Amino acid sequence: MESVIERYNKLMEDHQAVDPTLDVK
Repeated sequence: MESVIERYNKLMEDHQAVDPTLDVK
């Protein structure tokens, strides 16, 4: 089972791969 942090980081990586503009938070 993945930790919440790992899942969040993976989700952010996937989003950035599709839309780099999401890097700005």
